[in-house]
Amino acid sequence: MSLVTRGRRLARHRGKTPMQLRVELDEAVCTLIALTTEVDNLGAERAQLELQLDQAGIDLSGALEDLRASEAEKAHLRIELHALRAFKANVLATTVPPMERDIDPDEQPTHPTGFDVRPLWDALGPVVAVAAPRAADPAHIPHTTRIKPAEEVA
Repeated sequence: MSLVTRGRRLARHRGKTPMQLRVELDEAVCTLIALTTEVDNLGAERAQLELQLDQAGIDLSGALEDLRASEAEKAHLRIELHALRAFKANVLATTVPPMERDIDPDEQPTHPTGFDVRPLWDALGPVVAVAAPRAADPAHIPHTTRIKPAEEVA
């Protein structure tokens, strides 16, 4: 027996039959068609998602433009509000002289009817230099402009 004949015989027994090869070829073609269809479907889905992304970008830019416009309007309205508040404060300001104002009895009024709130220079007179021998002694301060307690005034 020749070597070629022996190889053919072994190939027939170990190899697949032509029918099995045709079945495998049909399965491979079906798999190729299924994969091609899936790639096409994924491409169409990607194109749809890209369109949605573009639309979302357009919507976002419009929303940002609206936001900027509303912030500018808000700043303008805030300025107008401050002007109106200032006008209201000027209109409702108290213009009565101090001597004619009502004083709440629970309050403690200031000078001339209560506490003396004048500056110290006006209340006590000139300040004595600290370098003088009696400067630290409070007895040398003249008592002509003595502050009266609230009880004495009333």
